[in-house]
Amino acid sequence: MVLSIFAGFAFGITFMYISAAAPNKASIGATNGIAQMIVSVMRAIGPAAVNSAFSLSIEKDIMGGYFGYWVMVSMVGLTLWVGYLLPRMMWSE
Repeated sequence: MVLSIFAGFAFGITFMYISAAAPNKASIGATNGIAQMIVSVMRAIGPAAVNSAFSLSIEKDIMGGYFGYWVMVSMVGLTLWVGYLLPRMMWSE
């Protein structure tokens, strides 16, 4: 329950950053479209990549079969690092 609340906040905040990243008011739609396209591609590639890493780790005994989990933990760490680099306050026009 609590996790879904934070996920909802993160989703809204992400769209605020994407809208603020548009160079002008006329290109907000294109900026949102590009962001949605990237999200869709990552949602298609991500599970397949992690499943492949997991099956490869089982087959080749990489990290005792836990390589897929290390890939996911690395992705979370990278995401947290990128989120930390975001500006603390939205810039004004």
